[in-house]
Amino acid sequence: MEIDYIKLGKQAEDFKHSALGKYIYARLDDSIEEMTKQLISASPYDTDLNRDIRNQLDVYMMFKDTVEAIINDGIVAKAPPE
Repeated sequence: MEIDYIKLGKQAEDFKHSALGKYIYARLDDSIEEMTKQLISASPYDTDLNRDIRNQLDVYMMFKDTVEAIINDGIVAKAPPE
């Protein structure tokens, strides 16, 4: 299976700027902000809670990073070879 990185990058960018994408990104940003506040206020001795919060933050960030990576792959694929 050959991947069309230019097309995939465009689709990811379109998604990010769509109503659905904006909604999901807003929810992610709100959740990241809330989870960060929880992490700051959590007891450093409550390792289970700290781990759970960090794991959830990682999931949120991985989603955003993946979309951005797909967009960047599309941009790189469009660039003329040097």
